[in-house]
Amino acid sequence: MSADAGSRLLWRFPPRRLDAETIHNSILSLSGALNFTIGGPVVNIFKPKGSFDQWKPKDDLEPESWRCMIYIVKMRGSEDGMFKTFDLPDCGQVPAKRSESTTPLQALNLLNGWFVLEQAIQLNWDSRAEIVNSHGTHADIFDQPTAALLRDLKQRGQVEKTLVVWCTEFGRFPFMQANGTGRDHNIEGFTCWLMEAGVKPSFSYGATDELGWKAVDDVTILYDFNATILHLLGLDHTRLSSYLNGTERRLTDVHGHVIHEITA
Repeated sequence: MSADAGSRLLWRFPPRRLDAETIHNSILSLSGALNFTIGGPVVNIFKPKGSFDQWKPKDDLEPESWRCMIYIVKMRGSEDGMFKTFDLPDCGQVPAKRSESTTPLQALNLLNGWFVLEQAIQLNWDSRAEIVNSHGTHADIFDQPTAALLRDLKQRGQVEKTLVVWCTEFGRFPFMQANGTGRDHNIEGFTCWLMEAGVKPSFSYGATDELGWKAVDDVTILYDFNATILHLLGLDHTRLSSYLNGTERRLTDVHGHVIHEITA
């Protein structure tokens, strides 16, 4: 409010949630697939299905369809699920009228929509080949948004109450594969970090050997990590279970110990 006391900036914002165009472009930008080419012909992201008047969204990965929404053709009567769910001008209206909606279907579309899933695949890069190019590209994508999230939590006074977990499913070997451009999976040692919400600040726990191959000091298994996260959230992992295939199962199975050394 102090930065815009006269609402000179706020009044310019649309009186609705993010529109379909903004969400479409933001997802492409986050996955690193957004095509920044300026000008040129519009892009038809739909393709024929059977007869002339039946259309469906393209389900194949085509870089030319990853352009800003300003270049995208909108088919009347046959729209993509994202276009239907989020705010987008209605082609049936003259002049076009933009709907204003906030529905549970919007969250469902962001979880299961074909476009969102394809871009999630693009973001889920691998390291078994071209590790320099892939990690260099995606490090740039993640760096500033991650810093912005932490800065935003701090500015809102919520950082002390929020547990931030940055983790990976496994690490990478410290040596190249046979192809000479990538590294294979390594479950013997990798780094995760946690922040705030009861975590000891500026503290490192455990270490690998001098090659970064295997954990050798204060070795922690995945069950310990999960047990510690649940503990920081106020849950006892030994009492938290869910019913599955006729039995009550814990998230940490029969393993796991809270790593009290990293808690404040």
